[in-house]
Amino acid sequence: MRILLIDDSMVIRSMLRDTLLKEGYEITETSNGHDAIKAFKEQTHDFVLSDYEMPDLTGMETARELKKIRPDVGIILFTAKSPPVDGADPLRTETEELGVQLFYKNVGLPNLMKSIKESIAARKITSAPVAKPAAPAQITVLMVTDSLAPLAEARIHLSAKGISVALASNSPAISTWIKSNKISLIVMDNMVNKQSSFVILKEIRAMDKNIKVIMTVTAQEEQLAGAAMKMAQLSLTNFIVKPYAADNLYKMISEVCKNGAR
Repeated sequence: MRILLIDDSMVIRSMLRDTLLKEGYEITETSNGHDAIKAFKEQTHDFVLSDYEMPDLTGMETARELKKIRPDVGIILFTAKSPPVDGADPLRTETEELGVQLFYKNVGLPNLMKSIKESIAARKITSAPVAKPAAPAQITVLMVTDSLAPLAEARIHLSAKGISVALASNSPAISTWIKSNKISLIVMDNMVNKQSSFVILKEIRAMDKNIKVIMTVTAQEEQLAGAAMKMAQLSLTNFIVKPYAADNLYKMISEVCKNGAR
C-alpha cells in the first residue's frame, strides 16, 4: 500500500512519514503540488495525504489535478485551521464536491491515522499496477446525506461487498458526481441540509431521468400518505426504514440494480 504524502513543512512531513511507515505503508513524499503530480504520474499510489495550505499549488488545486489523472484515488486534505463553530463548513463542502475528505489537524494524529485506515477500507483500494487490465465494472453508490458519521459502518460493509461508495451533502456536489462519474444508484436521506429530498430528487431526475434512487425514511414518515404520494409522483418505489442494518441496505442495492427499478 503506497501513500503519496505532500506537505511543504519538513517537520510535519517527517512526523507523518515516520508514523505511516510504522503502520506498514510505503511512502512517497514531496514538498509541493507540482512534484506530487509528477510522482503520481510516474508511480502507482493507492492514497494521497496532503496539506491544504501550500504555496504555489494549494492542496485543493493539487487534488483536482490528481483526480483528473485517477478519479477514484482516495485523498485526504488536512488543514491547520480550526473547524467552524457555527455549523457552516465551506472548506468541507468544497472538498466533498470533489470527493475528497477534509481533516482538521487539531483533532490529533491518532484520529488522522484512523481516518486514513477507514478511507482505505471504504474504497477497497488495492495496489495493483495501472498497466493491468481494468477490473470489471462495479456498482457505484452515491450516498446523499449531511451527517456522515452514521454511514461509516454502511460504507465499510458495502465496500467489503465490492460496492464503491461516494458521498455528497448538497445539490452542487450531487450534480458534479452525476455528470462526471458513472453512478449506479443514489441512496438519499429524506432531509439534506434542511431541504426536502423530494426537491433535490426533482433536480436529479432532470439530469438523469433513469437514475436509480433509494430513499431512507423513518418509520413515522413511511406511514405518511403525503410522503407516499410524493414518492409515487417521482416514480420512486424504493425506500428503506431507518435505522437499518448495513447488510439490509446492501441487499436492497443489489436487488434494485439487478431489477433495474428506479
